[in-house]
Amino acid sequence: MQRIARKSLFWEVPVHRIAQVIEESPAWVVQRIFEYGSLKDVEAVILLYGADRVRELLREIPMTPMVRSMAYVFLDYDPEGYYTF
Repeated sequence: MQRIARKSLFWEVPVHRIAQVIEESPAWVVQRIFEYGSLKDVEAVILLYGADRVRELLREIPMTPMVRSMAYVFLDYDPEGYYTF
């Protein structure tokens, strides 16, 4: 969790609440990390929550172009068939 619990990723969350937000709002955290995190951050959030749980959480969040591409690259997750040729 240390890798992703950075103020630069959660700029609007008070520092003392970041760990709580990571625990209580996993869908929001996954979206934030997939949108703004580095490749290592994406790997870290998948390790934190587990690949299956992250796939479940992806169903709850908007599939912006960045989220969609990170989901496909890291999890081979493409529910809309966006990358199917």
